[in-house]
Amino acid sequence: MGDSNAAIEYQTFKIPYEVLNKQFREAQKSMARQQARIKDVTKVLDDKIEGGQAIPVDEVKPALVELKNRIDAMQTLMHRSLAEQQETVHDMQQRAHYLSTGVDSSLNEHEQWTWEKERIDRLVLQHLLRSGQLETAKALAEKTGLSKICDLRMFEQAYVVEKALRSGDTGPCLEWIHEHRSRLRRLSSELETEVRILDAVELVKNGQRVDALNYARKFLKQSLEEGSDHVRKLWAAIACGAAHAAYKELAAEDRWERVAQLFRQENARIYQLPEQSAFSACLQAGLAAHKTPACGANANPNCVACDTTVHAIVNDLPYAHATNSKLICGHTGEPLDEKNVPMMLETGHVVGERALRQLRDGDFIKFKNGTTHINDVKRLFIL
Repeated sequence: MGDSNAAIEYQTFKIPYEVLNKQFREAQKSMARQQARIKDVTKVLDDKIEGGQAIPVDEVKPALVELKNRIDAMQTLMHRSLAEQQETVHDMQQRAHYLSTGVDSSLNEHEQWTWEKERIDRLVLQHLLRSGQLETAKALAEKTGLSKICDLRMFEQAYVVEKALRSGDTGPCLEWIHEHRSRLRRLSSELETEVRILDAVELVKNGQRVDALNYARKFLKQSLEEGSDHVRKLWAAIACGAAHAAYKELAAEDRWERVAQLFRQENARIYQLPEQSAFSACLQAGLAAHKTPACGANANPNCVACDTTVHAIVNDLPYAHATNSKLICGHTGEPLDEKNVPMMLETGHVVGERALRQLRDGDFIKFKNGTTHINDVKRLFIL
């Protein structure tokens, strides 16, 4: 797969890879805990039979039963973990097989076009998922049949957390944080601090300042020691109440939406996804390639960068950069050079000599609602 394809398809493989990595680490930790429990029971048995003397069965039977139960539990855990990992590996294999068809040189033109169309659908689908447009993404996935090679499950879980935060419920988010605590710690994430502040502010809002103080001491002491500005403001809000400026700042109406957006960013970081989706990056790259100083809203109805639906995006993009400029025929789209000499019509439009043969109707050239006599067509020379 070429470098461009690898960049575009990064999310296609990165999310299931990170899921597999997480499944493996969790299974490893769980197996280690089960192994430690088995060792505890075997130590009890060793102590009872130490010395090689005969002992009543009733004395060791409870320990043997416990040993069997723990071995069975470990076996069940092992089978469940393997099944989960095998499912994820199978998912990755399906994606690899699907993507390999796109670079198959034996595809005919229609098959290649169909695959490219599906890739655009996938990029749009991934962008919708990352933007929180879950229902629209589901509808597109069902319509295109791409459900098996997107990551609906992961984004459904994220959607539940975001929806809960926007409705003032931190429970699902705290559960998610607990599940990914080690990874968030390595990323130096401030998500848990911000969520805990939300809970404490709600307690202050309800007049439960003592409860808010105890809550902050329990969950935010380390953040205070690390110098968190928001935590210092929270302590001021707890001490001085709802009338204090610190409380008013922390209790701003947009606080839940701000934390929901922070969660979305951290969820992307957990899976090592770039800040922008592949669709967003491709769209901006394409628009920048067409942007020139002459572009403006509806300046040229035939220019994609002048389209009013995307002009707000185009405004912040750089101009197209080309070390060697090329002139393109306004009719055929072919390069204008010594083999296809540029010709200017009375309307000011420039087309190639080849296009004149296609546009000529008797002694006249008809192009874009304009008519030029063949004798009035002028050859252009490029310096």
